[in-house]
Amino acid sequence: MFVRFDNSSFITFRNVRIEPTGPTYTRGIYAINTINNLTFENLRITLPTTNSGTEERAAILLRPSLSSNIRFINNTITGGSHGIFHVGNSTNLSPGTVFTGNTLTDVYYRPAYFQYMAGGIFNNNTITHSGVSQGDYYGLGLDNTSGYTEIQRNRITGALGHALRLYYCAGVDNTQPSIIANNFFIPTQTTLLFPCSMESRIPTSITTVSTTPQRAKLLTSTVISRWATAL
Repeated sequence: MFVRFDNSSFITFRNVRIEPTGPTYTRGIYAINTINNLTFENLRITLPTTNSGTEERAAILLRPSLSSNIRFINNTITGGSHGIFHVGNSTNLSPGTVFTGNTLTDVYYRPAYFQYMAGGIFNNNTITHSGVSQGDYYGLGLDNTSGYTEIQRNRITGALGHALRLYYCAGVDNTQPSIIANNFFIPTQTTLLFPCSMESRIPTSITTVSTTPQRAKLLTSTVISRWATAL
């Protein structure tokens, strides 16, 4: 474990290179308890290649009791089991999440995963994998997230598993629908929109698909895969 944040607020961590070594414990950044207004920007984290899904080999691992306004901007992460992994509080969802401009390469299990968020901005990221990944891999995962959400201009390619996985996600209402637009996905399996407040059957090639207006819109994205279903 290289850097640890514990009950930390109003910190910008910027322009740092992290290269942990070792056979087992190679976390780059770890955060717990209450964290608010943290920005991780322009970090370069390189982890050893692994075929394990353990969180001990994560680049940025956040498991706070409460969190808000956590921002990941223009970071470069290579290798490891997890890239950016943020699990909030199941009853007090984390607002203000920003995940933009990041490049994640050859992360074995969860390149970018967010759970218990109150919406968020997930734009302009590149997630690639050139080798063998874990079979349940997904490039970008949002789990139990409610609130206005943007997923735009991302490029997610390669690896086993799924490019995008949304599980129990909901937008706001018809005054501010969430949006998934102008992305490029090439998963080995499918792009999955699990039980979310969306209703559409997404074909292999997408030109323009609009889902129920009170929840979300999926526009001008390209998926090269088999069928993906939003339930």
